[in-house]
Amino acid sequence: MNKDRIIWLDCFRVVACFAVIFAHTAIHAFIARDPSSLDWHICNCCDVIGQWANYAFFMISGVFFLDPDREISIDKLYSKYIKKLAIVFLFWFILNNLFFLWYGGKLFSSNIFASGNIFVIARDFFLLPTLHLWFLPMIIGFYISVPLLRCITQNEKILPYCIFVGILAALLKYFNVKIIVDFARYIVAPCLPFILGYYLMKCEKIRGKTEFALYALGIIGYLSMVLPTAYLSYKEGKPNIVYLDECKFAMAVAIFCFFKCRVAKINFSPRAKSIILFLSSHTLGIYLLQTPLRCLVHRYLLPINSINPLFSIPVVAIITFLISLAVTVLLKKIPWFNKYFI
Repeated sequence: MNKDRIIWLDCFRVVACFAVIFAHTAIHAFIARDPSSLDWHICNCCDVIGQWANYAFFMISGVFFLDPDREISIDKLYSKYIKKLAIVFLFWFILNNLFFLWYGGKLFSSNIFASGNIFVIARDFFLLPTLHLWFLPMIIGFYISVPLLRCITQNEKILPYCIFVGILAALLKYFNVKIIVDFARYIVAPCLPFILGYYLMKCEKIRGKTEFALYALGIIGYLSMVLPTAYLSYKEGKPNIVYLDECKFAMAVAIFCFFKCRVAKINFSPRAKSIILFLSSHTLGIYLLQTPLRCLVHRYLLPINSINPLFSIPVVAIITFLISLAVTVLLKKIPWFNKYFI
């Protein structure tokens, strides 16, 4: 076992991975139900519970890649991390699209092959939505920016200033001033989760009042998506999802704080640590596999709309997680596949 591992961060990664599957499972049930029903409101609450997960991965990336004490050269960034993720993204993007071509659904238009022109078909194929794989290009963009962002984290005076400006910019994007909106959306705000993840990690201690305030913001962020979604969906008579990035991020920060302040104090047994590290080392594979495998679980094992969502959502999410884990373990045993594609 690697003694340098931070166990609570590995726990955080595993929980975030499961939260992604949980949210995707809930949204599938959410869309198919009547907004006036109790089951729909349960699905709405469950869906928003997992919306923090991708921001959690961003914060974890910031912890490791923005630490000035870790030597990460530009050459290593491109030759090891960016190259690997680019190959992974392209491979799984093609594989996912082929799966949905077979599976059916709304991803493919019925006339994708109508032209008969192989170049037009290929163009339309590669212009399809990336679905859950959007996360990979986002991380690649972060890796590209790491040398610049490390210039910020190396300066103890500039770091808190940058966090303040990032939060301010994220809020100012709601004002109808184009230059502020562009500044917020495209320059400062996207870097905030990575920088704040590193900053919170480096804080030796989070004070009790600060911890409570972060939990409160997380709850406010959760309610700020659940309640407007319920209201607008009821008003329009159809599902109308309200996702706010700032609210998702507030939830991620609150849960990060909980793991740092509370879970970090748990004295895990050697066996528990081994299980946590095992699961953590397979989270990328689980993330890549979970969407097609969840669809197969819906179709062949447990149709999610057939029973109460309080039961079906967690059960389908757990089954999907375990099957994705099992397939990932098998794929990792293939040396060349493990090296390039997972």
